[in-house]
Amino acid sequence: IRGPWITRELAPTEMVHAIICTVGPAIDEAVSELMSSDLLQALALDGVGSAGVEALAQAVCKQIEDQAAADGKQTTVPFSPGMLDWSVEDGQPAIFGMFSGEKIGVELTTSYLMRPRKSLSMLVGVGGSLGVKGTTCDYCAMQGTCKYREFGGHNVMKADPALTQAHKELH
Repeated sequence: IRGPWITRELAPTEMVHAIICTVGPAIDEAVSELMSSDLLQALALDGVGSAGVEALAQAVCKQIEDQAAADGKQTTVPFSPGMLDWSVEDGQPAIFGMFSGEKIGVELTTSYLMRPRKSLSMLVGVGGSLGVKGTTCDYCAMQGTCKYREFGGHNVMKADPALTQAHKELH
């Protein structure tokens, strides 16, 4: 893992979980098929895919957080390539270098995009004294321009899936 920001954030951790989540290629394929015949349905289905992979990622993070708490430890927020000063060019190969996304049907393109599109990659640190971790919004590169913050940020998103979709549409 390279970069001063991400290494500083993970330095106090004892362990780092590398995570790749996907809802698979079926939604991408269906969206592509619908684009020429029913754009509204295609966009709605695309939103369902985004919400699905986000819900999966949140469930994985919750499982890691619960296990850490049971062990008397804490977790960091999930860190994804592209956040603040951790470039996609550095982050994606680092995560995909830890294990093969191909085992779950996810590939990394030469331009560092994941296929299927409805996939997420992230790191979650675990440690005994991590201190206050804040929220994902505190680490987002779009802090100054994100309209979603007006709705309460990602903490509200967990309580209201409709806001998750609103966030995706704003970006």
